Amino acid sequence: MPPRWQQGRALSCVGHWRRRAAQAIHAARPDDAAALEADLLLGQVLGVGRTWLYAHADEVLDEACAERADALLVRRLDGEPIAYLTGCREFRSREFRVTPDVLVPRDDTETLIEVALRLASELYAQQSGPARRPLTVLDAGTGSGIVAITLALELSVPARVIALDRSTAALGVARDNARRLGAPVEWLAADWLTCLQPGQIDLLACNPPYIESDDAHLAELTHEPAQALVAGHDGMEDLHRVIEQAVRVLGPRGALALEHGHRQGPAVRRALGDAGFERVETACDDGDRERVSSAERGAG
Repeated sequence: MPPRWQQGRALSCVGHWRRRAAQAIHAARPDDAAALEADLLLGQVLGVGRTWLYAHADEVLDEACAERADALLVRRLDGEPIAYLTGCREFRSREFRVTPDVLVPRDDTETLIEVALRLASELYAQQSGPARRPLTVLDAGTGSGIVAITLALELSVPARVIALDRSTAALGVARDNARRLGAPVEWLAADWLTCLQPGQIDLLACNPPYIESDDAHLAELTHEPAQALVAGHDGMEDLHRVIEQAVRVLGPRGALALEHGHRQGPAVRRALGDAGFERVETACDDGDRERVSSAERGAG
């Protein structure tokens, strides 16, 4: 016998499919926005938006569309992120293409953007007279490109934005997003900051892997690339690597902003202090959790 949510599919209309899909999603994942996800899945199959689905609730779904929608629903019930099923995710009111080669963008990264925008304005203001020059801003571990692209489009000061990632597949996704959104970004394939020259960067923004290898939440993230999530037993391996390499690539008074886990703030601040950084501070996300630590390299 088919699962309960599949029963009656032959009689399914748009409204009926949406209701039973939402019920199935809610039963499997009570915290999810079940009705919204059901609409996104059916809209993906039909190539329409939610308004069309509301207006055509009584329209009969043909068998092929119902089967395709059911197939997506099965994958969602198995835990596959909705962004991978629809191929996109909104971030700061922009639609980014998302594939299993990159992490699904999280709202937490809004904090990294806000800190980086503030630091860029401060760094540019420190320059004086006719010697003012555009900043060189780096997004390390760019993934889908949300940080580099957002900064390229929202920075209020002149800047050259560079994005790097060790995954060529991720860079392909990011390049496509930049092209569609009209963002001027330069691209590098590299393992963190190893390919950069000393003093080359004014501002580094980075959202590295920071989940512990034994974190229980990893069971819910099996569909996303593990190399972009996990950073050793304490989640700090990549954060330490970036901090150590940033000392070399940041110019005098250069700054960095690092996203991290909400319990890692003290460890990240300590690592930044041990590396000689100054003005170390941490910003909280919308849930009042420590999320982004920033610092300045110093004049030496």
